[in-house]
Amino acid sequence: MRRIKQPNPKSKIQNPKSQSFGHRSLQSRIDPRLIEGIALFNHHQFFECHEVLEQRWLKTTDASKDFYKGLIQAAVAFYHWSKGNRPGALTLARSASRYLKRYTPMFCGIDVEGFLAQLLELFQWLRRHRQRYDPHLVPKIHWAKESG
Repeated sequence: MRRIKQPNPKSKIQNPKSQSFGHRSLQSRIDPRLIEGIALFNHHQFFECHEVLEQRWLKTTDASKDFYKGLIQAAVAFYHWSKGNRPGALTLARSASRYLKRYTPMFCGIDVEGFLAQLLELFQWLRRHRQRYDPHLVPKIHWAKESG
């Protein structure tokens, strides 16, 4: 994966691992780096999210490798959009969606289908409109409800 430049430090999240899950058993089966990466994404700390998830991606050899790659590319797409690189953001969002669609509706405890729908809707809209970065438009990544 191509490296992106380190941004200026922003305010830190108090405890990114304090994500509420609803089901204790689900939390115990999820990689802590995924939990942290999702919390960072949801706090619009896209570069930091990329760094944390990349650590996991580099060590992954199973079928989840492309899932992590899709999440990383989604984070970098929003990072690029936040820095004014709309073409780069659009390209990475398209690539991220191709990876993530293989993991719908849910994977690793994440509502991939819900996130992907919002990601696609936003970036399809951005292809037609020159909208500056607006953090209110960034979709959240939600944890799926555990069935059973």
